[in-house]
Amino acid sequence: MNHTEFFEKLKVGYIARAYLFTGEENYVKREALHALERRLLPEGLEALNQNVLEGQVADDIIAACETLPMMAERRLVVVRDFGPLMSGQSRDEKAESERMSKYLERLPESTCLVMYMRGAADARKALYKAFASSKSAQIVEFGELSERELHAWLSKRFKALGKTISPDIAAQLKFRAGAALTRLSGEVEKLAAHAGERTEITAQDLEIVPPTLECTVFQMIDRLVERNGAQAFRMLGAMRESGEDDVRILAMITRQMRFMAQIKLMQRRKAADDEIVKALGITPYGLRNTRRQLRAFTEERLLRAYKDCVDAEFAIKSGAMSDDEALERLILNWLSA
Repeated sequence: MNHTEFFEKLKVGYIARAYLFTGEENYVKREALHALERRLLPEGLEALNQNVLEGQVADDIIAACETLPMMAERRLVVVRDFGPLMSGQSRDEKAESERMSKYLERLPESTCLVMYMRGAADARKALYKAFASSKSAQIVEFGELSERELHAWLSKRFKALGKTISPDIAAQLKFRAGAALTRLSGEVEKLAAHAGERTEITAQDLEIVPPTLECTVFQMIDRLVERNGAQAFRMLGAMRESGEDDVRILAMITRQMRFMAQIKLMQRRKAADDEIVKALGITPYGLRNTRRQLRAFTEERLLRAYKDCVDAEFAIKSGAMSDDEALERLILNWLSA
């Protein structure tokens, strides 16, 4: 199930005996755990009815699960980053995994076990598969919010501060600040303060939000398309000063050019927007933005630009050019094309 289904089921009182919380959206994951705590733990008795474990073995987890709750219906046992669910090989993984897999089916009704992964669990692991097939356990995926979900999330937080934000401005904020809700939460506070007495957040307000690498690279490509070399090199300098290395910047440029080429090909065969978004793993706003950028490229220029990116990456890997030389040569090639 996804996080929305989890909250809906919790609202009507459904709580599984075991959960695996997995995925990259850690802010919503923390909110889900807090919601479980509020539902299961009587006020003032939280410490008596909750175990938070990290680094323990299966026997320690089972012992905590077997402990009866005190003046509460259920005990909450939270296990952070359990080794047999993580990528790589953990100590005694096979034995630990088998022990926990078997125990899932005999968890007492008085316990709610949460395997809480700070990031994504490895779906190839045996214990992950045991969660997937268990009748008493649920895997909850905490993925990136959709544009609709993000607008609802941002609207709720801005409303608490006396502000409003439109769906388009919400999508622009995500593009500029990234999808991580932990960061977006902080940007909401700053934007609300910046707006002062105005109630509506505008595109101009977003200029105070420091852009992500992806956003800056996108803007730099815009400047290159306009043949504004001075501004493009200023943006490159700013990225370098912020600690970004040239190889990563080049990789992001190559990625954007690949997206453009893929969108061009999919549009040629009349692919629907939903199909393109799903195939490329981008947002509808990202698709609209890339289409706007794509209008400046003929097919010949687009293919040549993508080839320049691939050639620059090869020059670095083969040692023919240094990182900075290859990236700067790429930019100069585009400006002179």
